[in-house]
Amino acid sequence: MNALETQWIVGFTDGEGCFTLSRNQNLEAPRRYTPQCEFVITQSKEDLALLHALRTHFGCGTVQEGGEASTVASFRIRSVAQLATVVLPFFDQHPLRSRKQQEYLTFRKVVLREHTRRLAHESPSVASLLAFAEDARTRNRRGRSPRHCRHLEEAKAFLLQLRRR
Repeated sequence: MNALETQWIVGFTDGEGCFTLSRNQNLEAPRRYTPQCEFVITQSKEDLALLHALRTHFGCGTVQEGGEASTVASFRIRSVAQLATVVLPFFDQHPLRSRKQQEYLTFRKVVLREHTRRLAHESPSVASLLAFAEDARTRNRRGRSPRHCRHLEEAKAFLLQLRRR
């Protein structure tokens, strides 16, 4: 596949891309939760060459195929350092044109906060995890589902208990 044009990538991301904020439960971590930021584009396995071209363009990330029964594959970047140094500069220089730009701006704020914290080798504070949880709730569409809200409230209650100690 030929090199992808910048504006094509912007338009494709507007339609097919996702800037996700989630939390991983990690019982080994001091606060039990670790923030997860991810840029992902999912397509049919028939378009696997396109996902590899995106990986080549960005110079990072992974292309993952679903299991044998799955018909989809994904291009993903999860590394906060790669998100901060590759993905954010790209979309800062070439803004999205749909409402996804607002989602990107929230994602950008969280990635920069996480990147700065990790460069300083700091563990996430209760306050930063609460801020992350709130950003994730307002950013993610699924944040409006009762199940996701319940998990978010449980995480916030646990973090508030830690804050009181």
